Amino acid sequence: GMFNPRRPPGCFYVHVGIWFHMAFQIARYGLKALKTALVAATYTQSQGLFFGGQELQPSHALLRAFMQKHFGHVRASNVAWLDVHTGLGPCGIDVLMGAAEDAAEMAQICPVVPGECAGFQTGFGRSTEETIALRCGSPDTGGLVVESRGKVDQSAGYDFTVGIMGRDEWTRELFMPSSGRTLSMTQEFGTLSNIKVARALMLENVGFHHDRINHEYWRSFSRDAFYVRTRDWKRRVLKRGMDVFEKLVSRAEAVAGMN
Repeated sequence: GMFNPRRPPGCFYVHVGIWFHMAFQIARYGLKALKTALVAATYTQSQGLFFGGQELQPSHALLRAFMQKHFGHVRASNVAWLDVHTGLGPCGIDVLMGAAEDAAEMAQICPVVPGECAGFQTGFGRSTEETIALRCGSPDTGGLVVESRGKVDQSAGYDFTVGIMGRDEWTRELFMPSSGRTLSMTQEFGTLSNIKVARALMLENVGFHHDRINHEYWRSFSRDAFYVRTRDWKRRVLKRGMDVFEKLVSRAEAVAGMN
């Protein structure tokens, strides 16, 4: 399929053919449905794009052990957790994504700033258990329904994604048990459009599995998709990153002072 070719593509497909292939699939299924399929990942195909594994990965196990050892005494309600990413959205524009419960507070802390910040978007409405039930076709869920059309902003398509670190369900386990919710979110700095980022990920994945000797070439597509090497982009990331960080630190200090 388009997401997971079984052999490395030739030069023509990499630079020309893939765009026609993607345009056909978007016309057939809709951009929103394709993005949902991409970011929902797979837990059965080991060579699939975004293979999630079948057990907690070492990096997450190490992080959990470290946090519980050094911060297990901290109340979860005192914590603001920011998971920083680059990728989706207009170049140099950041967006904050998190739970609907935090939307009102975050609209005050980090409002929309035209040309700089797209504000706060919600996209993680279900628990992990509910999401897994939908993915596995539990009879109580009524079946899996994927929207093919509609607005495709940065948070769109994550309806069936599990294991997101920027959500309270996971981060509160790193702190004092039964001590409230963390204010958890993802900050995404835009680099390229959805289809350009998807192309880069698909090419690196096929190169990693089917042309490992040339992996340096294939990985360059992902590097260029997630890291814009211009002074303006770097300045925007630094400015907005520090702004959000300082606001969340102030918020955490204020909450801690009330406990």
